[in-house]
Amino acid sequence: MVLAVLEQTQALWAGLGTVSPDRFTDDDLLGVLGAFEGVGRLVDAGRVALAATVEERSGRWLGRDSLAAKRGCTSGIDLITRVTRISGREAKRRSALGLRMRDTQHVGTIIPALFPTVGAAVASGLLGVDAAEVIMSGLAEISPRVAPDDLAAAERALVGAGPRRGGAE
Repeated sequence: MVLAVLEQTQALWAGLGTVSPDRFTDDDLLGVLGAFEGVGRLVDAGRVALAATVEERSGRWLGRDSLAAKRGCTSGIDLITRVTRISGREAKRRSALGLRMRDTQHVGTIIPALFPTVGAAVASGLLGVDAAEVIMSGLAEISPRVAPDDLAAAERALVGAGPRRGGAE
């Protein structure tokens, strides 16, 4: 179902490439720009979440049962690059970003998300992945010296102060 919807959406989006922005009024131009950004944020959120899931399902601890091994790949990153044709660096970035924003499972143990508020904001399209990376990097740097409750409060404050849908990032 999801795949069919995404394939239909991709076909619709391909048709938009023939629309000339030069024909838009100023207001329409800015409205379409904001709408594209909103869609882009949701697409990025999906890319990050899916890369993290592929990485998680490709854990070396799964041995031959790992998703990567079943597909003849050496790692989740290898599999992501083969499927998406993106660089290994970008695959690592997406995967790491996604894993930091959600609960993960390792050897049957649930590991809570490091930055759940950031993850929820990205998933909803309220915060872009670039802003999310900046917030998480800053918080990760101070996390050893800050009480967990204070870190969570800082995360909420930073997400609340972050760029909004349709705004500049």
